[in-house]
Amino acid sequence: MLDPQQRERIEQILGERIDDAQAGTAASLNRLDEAHIANARRLAEASTVLAVGYLRFLVPAARLADAVAFVEDVVAGGRDPRTWRAGPMLLSLHQAPKRLLQASWASTEAELEGIAGQRWYRIAPESAAGERPPLAGQVGIYVADGDHRIRTRPEVVPVFLKDAIRAEPVVDVVVAYRRWLGHMIAWFLAERRVVSASTPEEIVQVFSTAEPVSVDADVAMRALVREFASGAPSELPYGYRGPDDWYR
Repeated sequence: MLDPQQRERIEQILGERIDDAQAGTAASLNRLDEAHIANARRLAEASTVLAVGYLRFLVPAARLADAVAFVEDVVAGGRDPRTWRAGPMLLSLHQAPKRLLQASWASTEAELEGIAGQRWYRIAPESAAGERPPLAGQVGIYVADGDHRIRTRPEVVPVFLKDAIRAEPVVDVVVAYRRWLGHMIAWFLAERRVVSASTPEEIVQVFSTAEPVSVDADVAMRALVREFASGAPSELPYGYRGPDDWYR
């Protein structure tokens, strides 16, 4: 609900009374009509906070972060509200870059347990080769028709499949995960201007960690070193240039 001060400011700007009966007007931000979006646009010109408060009044299911993004993308940016953060998505586990060498499929699978959707899919590497932050090969649970209301856990991130980015089923999920790890390790190195490594030990030094390396990360590093050594030109990012056997 709107607090009295917020309601008064909104009513002043819109020049109309905001009735409590309007609360919960829509089940999702995607279902707001043009009149409500036009109102939010007028409010955003005065205050993003008022626009966000108004949207959450109309759509109680909207999280604060979603309402802020909706103002930026739709209200101000002009994107189609019907397709904004809606449609097919991949739910994957966020992995802190500095802890990539401790990551494992066993712990990832355990974190994703109990989440509804189709297991297991990945972002097709060739469809997301240039995305930043990197998405290529990310492994997770496919949801065919989701939207911003989807509730999981804070560490589980929805990746909305838009434009050319697509998901594909995986045959061997452990290999797919290790390939993704190899890709992410290569990205971590590149961010630190390290374009190659000749041994796994060199990679560990870049990460500056004394913690044990997981089996999956060890396999991924060894495969990545072979990819670096091959030097063969490829349109695919590192992690996807060698055969699956290198990642087994």
